[in-house]
Amino acid sequence: RDSGTMGVTGKWLTDANVLALLTTMSAKQIAAADIELQAWHSDTVRAFAASIARDQAALQHSVDSLAGRLHLAPVAPALAGTLTATMQASIDSLQQVRGAPLDRAFIRQQLATQSLMSNYAEQLAAVAEQPEVQALSASAAARVRAQLTQAQALNGMFSRADSLGAAGSADSAAKRAARHTH
Repeated sequence: RDSGTMGVTGKWLTDANVLALLTTMSAKQIAAADIELQAWHSDTVRAFAASIARDQAALQHSVDSLAGRLHLAPVAPALAGTLTATMQASIDSLQQVRGAPLDRAFIRQQLATQSLMSNYAEQLAAVAEQPEVQALSASAAARVRAQLTQAQALNGMFSRADSLGAAGSADSAAKRAARHTH
């Protein structure tokens, strides 16, 4: 083989990049939670948004603390632009929703972004070099998976409520129709 065709091996992401990506994702999750917290309608969804904001703020604090202990300055890799754009698009969509539908839109947004963040955090744990960065990324993935499970439960709650509401509306319509035919 020609030396010019030899494959290049190396690390695509450093620990500084991993920390920067965790910070980016965390900041976007806080921004989404803040939108819900400014105009919530359901106490349950408000509590969920508040827990996301707290957990993500704690993650950011952990990233900052670890970066200081390891003397690493988080450096955003090229991947950060794509990740930021993806997460920002879902936040922008959320900002367009007004009134009671915001709670459901927030839950749908969380289903997508929590899944995305969980996958990224797991992959970041796998490429991190230092055990502390691996552990933080793995912990973030576990925390986000727990939030994803919670979002799935809330989504199920809304789906059941919608089904019951639709059944109740159909019953009411049938009763009205029966009264008009008698």
